[in-house]
Amino acid sequence: IAAASSTTFIITFAPLAAGIRTATVSIGNNDTTGGENPYTYNIQGSGVCAATGNIITPTSGPVGTEIIINATSNNLTGATATFNGVSGTVTAVSSTQIKVIVPPGAISGILTTTNSQGCQASNPFTVINNAGNTCQGGIVASNLFMSEVTDASSGGLTYVEIYNGTGAAVNLGTYSVKIANNASSTYGTNLPLSNVSLANGATYVVSFGSDGACTVPGGNGSYASQGLGGGINFNPGANDHIALFKGAILLDAFGVYTSTNWADALGLSTNGATFRRKNTVTAPSTIYSNSNWNIIDWPGTGPTSCGTNDYSDVGTHNFLSGTPPTVTAQPSYTPSCKATTLTVGGGEGFTGGNTLAFQWFGVAPNAATWTSLTNAGIYSGVDTVTLAIANLAGLDGYQFYCQVRESSATCYTASNPVKITEAQTTTWNGTSWSPVSPPTLGTIVVINGNYDTAINGSFEACSVTVNPNKTLTINASTISSTQYVSIQNDLTVNGNLVIENQGSLVMIDDNGVVTNTGNTQVKKTTTPYEKYDYTYWCSPVANNTIGSTFSAWRTDYSFSFITPNFFDVLTSATGAAPSDGFDDAAPYAWTNTGTLAVMAPAKGYAIMAPTAGTFPTTSSVVFSGAVNTGNISIPLALSGNGADANDDFNLIGNPYPSAVNATKFIIDNASFAGTLYFWTHVGDISSANPGPNAYNFITDDYALFNLSGGTRGSLTLPTSPVPSGFIASGQGFFIEANTATSVNFTNAMRNKTYINTNFYRNSNQNNPVVTAATADRIWLNLTNQEGLFSQQLIGYFNQATEGVDRGYDGAALKSQNSASFYSVIENEQYRIQGRPAFAADDVVALGFFSAFPGTFNISIDQVEGQLNTSPVYLEDKLLHIIHDLKQAPYSFATVAGRYDNRFVLRYTNQNLGTANYERSANQVVVVSEHQAIMIKSYRDPIDTVTVYDILGREIAKNSAIGNNEFTISGLVPSQQALVIKIRLENGEIQTRKIIF
Repeated sequence: IAAASSTTFIITFAPLAAGIRTATVSIGNNDTTGGENPYTYNIQGSGVCAATGNIITPTSGPVGTEIIINATSNNLTGATATFNGVSGTVTAVSSTQIKVIVPPGAISGILTTTNSQGCQASNPFTVINNAGNTCQGGIVASNLFMSEVTDASSGGLTYVEIYNGTGAAVNLGTYSVKIANNASSTYGTNLPLSNVSLANGATYVVSFGSDGACTVPGGNGSYASQGLGGGINFNPGANDHIALFKGAILLDAFGVYTSTNWADALGLSTNGATFRRKNTVTAPSTIYSNSNWNIIDWPGTGPTSCGTNDYSDVGTHNFLSGTPPTVTAQPSYTPSCKATTLTVGGGEGFTGGNTLAFQWFGVAPNAATWTSLTNAGIYSGVDTVTLAIANLAGLDGYQFYCQVRESSATCYTASNPVKITEAQTTTWNGTSWSPVSPPTLGTIVVINGNYDTAINGSFEACSVTVNPNKTLTINASTISSTQYVSIQNDLTVNGNLVIENQGSLVMIDDNGVVTNTGNTQVKKTTTPYEKYDYTYWCSPVANNTIGSTFSAWRTDYSFSFITPNFFDVLTSATGAAPSDGFDDAAPYAWTNTGTLAVMAPAKGYAIMAPTAGTFPTTSSVVFSGAVNTGNISIPLALSGNGADANDDFNLIGNPYPSAVNATKFIIDNASFAGTLYFWTHVGDISSANPGPNAYNFITDDYALFNLSGGTRGSLTLPTSPVPSGFIASGQGFFIEANTATSVNFTNAMRNKTYINTNFYRNSNQNNPVVTAATADRIWLNLTNQEGLFSQQLIGYFNQATEGVDRGYDGAALKSQNSASFYSVIENEQYRIQGRPAFAADDVVALGFFSAFPGTFNISIDQVEGQLNTSPVYLEDKLLHIIHDLKQAPYSFATVAGRYDNRFVLRYTNQNLGTANYERSANQVVVVSEHQAIMIKSYRDPIDTVTVYDILGREIAKNSAIGNNEFTISGLVPSQQALVIKIRLENGEIQTRKIIF
């Protein structure tokens, strides 16, 4: 710069933050006078952030909504967010994106984002909470009132919103809005309202002051129906007052009339504010209170900018003219990889009012608005308490909420939203899981290394993929350790899946998909069997043939049961009535399947085991192919004898590679009688006639199960147990159809905890019984020294009656060749009977069948509930004896035949007020029944029995008997008097007379 001259220059500052900023400018010079080198200037100024705007999605939502904020220029690192001053929880995603949760207490207004330099951006946001315009139980406003007032220092624009909640339209011609500025007692501004009709529930907006200085929506006064110059402010010591008049009558007041400082305590900034009338207060009111208004202070950097002015709510008002419903239970979401349900709870706001209604809404990531869902595509139940989403693919980040309504969309309360999050993937590398260990039902599992549940443990997963050349082995379960893999949705086998005998693969969702490009094997091992024995099978995989699966078995003796072919009205041995449980003639129900037959899902097959080797022995079978899952239905058929309603047996089976809950199967399928018949075949096998007819398949060999419990098929070793209540994988069994419809198996009948070890034929397992109810129960056995055995169950339930109850009463089968023990209901025989709640005076008619004469015992196998402490008696109505079964089994002699009226189970030893039937210790009883004479001694064994006719002629004599019971058969009854002389082993002689 030349001496004695000057220059002008401009220094541009770029402050990194808003607010007061200081700087020092030094200019070096060669001025030799005054020591002024360098020239130093201290500068102060206000940093102003560059104009910016954020994009937010969605632009509305209930409390708990996640808002995505994308910056158009500012760095959002370290940013905060507030909803009209209420802070939301912020999660940083990147320098240009954050996520914020709408906090409790937030109200509609401005969402302000402030970055780490103090620079702000504002976006209108609507909080969806409730609406009560048409709700019941409220009151109407007595007149019009001011519902919202805004003040803007920049540009001086003031909006006044007037609301009609009177219940009827109102003409505005007699109303006016007046302003008294700076605590004046004079209304210096007066705006008469136009002569228009304002509908009930509608708003009317007027404006005051400048209308062209601000470019934000509504900043030009466009939201007003009419306007006037002037305005208001909240300068300290100079507060303003607005009044709504009808004619000369003051109706409603905003601000305290003639008060200079009524707003000072609010601490409002100089940028402006919004006052919104709370919808819970009584209005109009001539007495102003700050507590009756939601007050929103506008953010910003001063009156020179109007970028944060908020007019977003002008023109709408949520007036609670009634009481909206309540949300009693918020929806929640557990991460899933395929499907989910969301459930909300609601309660009436006005008791006895309109019925509750529901509507679900959804919003996609980066979408601005919520969409009302419809029952289409993947969504169902959109207007119920539970929203079902059938497939979550592509829904990561979606949010859903429900409006709990009282009939209409203008009377509701919004639930909190839930956000769908994608399931996490974890991989097994052969030694460990990564990154999630252990996996859960919400985890996607990839098997990328060999896995054995016996070594590495059972696990759950949302879906499972077995990679090529890798093997997932589900090992054998035991009573104390169930080996399983439980899958919520899909299974993809690109490598190898091996399910060892008694291992369980459980799939939960019926819509789960099984893809099998690799090799899947389900291995099953029988329990010990005898030569020529059969096992009832059902395939747990798809598309297996009899010949390929059972190549080592006697497939020439593989049978299916064709129910319509079954016709039985005759006894096979006599060719005359009655029926005996066997087909009368061809075509027979038992039909050879052939080796090429494909095993249908849920269909049962009877197949003869290998007959080479020593016996008893076991044998294993491998099923190969994609495992069965989901809803599997199998049709039922009725027999060829339409006159018999109790012979419609169908051979079906468990179609899954895991156990099925028998109780749930019974409850869910009303199309059959409710009892399952498991083949145990403890009787001898006929080598001459090894097919499934005649005496190879008999009722003695079936274990039964229903809702009352189960009965076993044998007491001999190996023990045939009471059915566990679980139907093992691969297990076939009989049910009796009620109608020619179908039964369904579903994945809901499966569970990882279910025992998969009770595979009939024979077994020595002692699994606990699973039933639908806790009961008082007693199991009774009929046995003899030759090994004949039959068991029945009597149970007491609140759900049962003394008649026939589906699921609680299990009929005895007709095909009998040795012995059967049962109770009698309506002249029919039942191996299991459910009765009403236990009562000590109950009596139960018992019957039995024996193909052979001899001595039998009736004994208690086990008791439960009240039967543990109650006496248990058996009444022999033939011999007039009441016997205490808890003291000892009851022994009796019989000839062959069926006896449905001889025995009664009871719990008192009194015959309903008559004489005690208990016999003295030395009594001998003689009776005739079924063309035989039966003798019973109660103390000493019988040595000799001699029979004389009325002339004294000896017509029969038996010596060295040595038992307390003896039966004389072979005499021809002739209705003559006979004398029976009984000599006991103690030498005592007793004589009885009978008519025979």
